[in-house]
Amino acid sequence: MRSDDRPARDDGALSRLRHALQALALPAEAQLGLLPAFSGGADELALNFDQWSRAASADRAIRMSRAQREALKVIEGLLDRMSGEKNAHLWTLNALRGHREWTRLRQAARGALGAFGWGLEVPPNTPFEYIEW
Repeated sequence: MRSDDRPARDDGALSRLRHALQALALPAEAQLGLLPAFSGGADELALNFDQWSRAASADRAIRMSRAQREALKVIEGLLDRMSGEKNAHLWTLNALRGHREWTRLRQAARGALGAFGWGLEVPPNTPFEYIEW
């Protein structure tokens, strides 16, 4: 509990956003370790970020500073520029390992972690787990 007797939001959207940013900021091999072998791969990292960035931004209890909002916008802009059919080549596992767009994305994610005061750690891989039948 925090000093104002409200429970910490560590299990909600803000915590999930932290994990999504950490996943985007990791080196390629660590990112690959989060993803199940049978998944499409790189797009899962972007989809996870998009989901939790939107959720955290929509949660009225979460107050973000201008620097934090701007850091998220930088990532959104990079992902937007990487999207579309003409950029399908950026969403392969090989591109994740070595394309300069992924390097830029990792740097932006590290910047966002800094804006929030969060460290670069390997997040839980639960957002990337799937049941295989």
